[in-house]
Amino acid sequence: MADMVYLEAQPSKEDLKALQVAVNRVINETGRSLSDSITFAAVKVAQSGRSSSKIGKKNRPSIDNPEYREARGSFAWARKQQREGKAIPIEAQLALNDLNSITPFLIIKKTQGETYKIPSWEKKDPRRLIEMHVPGAVGGRGLAKATWNIMAAKMASSKGRGIGTIQGSQYRVSKYQEKYGAEAGAVVARLVNSLSYLQKAYPGIASVAVRKGTAALNGQMDRKIKASVQKANRGRA
Repeated sequence: MADMVYLEAQPSKEDLKALQVAVNRVINETGRSLSDSITFAAVKVAQSGRSSSKIGKKNRPSIDNPEYREARGSFAWARKQQREGKAIPIEAQLALNDLNSITPFLIIKKTQGETYKIPSWEKKDPRRLIEMHVPGAVGGRGLAKATWNIMAAKMASSKGRGIGTIQGSQYRVSKYQEKYGAEAGAVVARLVNSLSYLQKAYPGIASVAVRKGTAALNGQMDRKIKASVQKANRGRA
């Protein structure tokens, strides 16, 4: 393939071939340059990645702490003894004291692919809330969508020129002319979304983005042809 848009997590060869056909349509039917056609395709792919990255749930899940339930069951007899004013062994008393530090719930927090369990005394702990992503922040709801959006904008900025590589903490966007090997001379666009949880949260998103981007390109070309035909028909009326 001489000229192409690449994603870090590679989609299938069939998806890339279909995208190449769509790029050729853009060149042939619009008169865009090869470089601008590649840019146009890459932007569509990034926009498709954005639309496929659904914003996550507003609240983190909260689950029962099995350790708390087990500990309460194990020393229920000791609590009963205390309520009745009866003495209990020192070991049981120490265990009850420890039980007071075990929370009944756990908040499940996932950050960059890692899972943490946060002790909680409330089922609806306000710490469950996941704030919306704010530009410049590390996480937040909608981070994946925002990252794709930045990638689309950065790639769009390369229209009419090569941009080399532009990167941030969560992405890398490149457009250049290949200098070595069998692909020498090819115009290449690369989109790298480096969020560690991306593939796990959105399985197969690379292929989905390419397929949707290809459909968007073809759809735009089809609409352009339809508009031209309608204009021509009006001219003959």
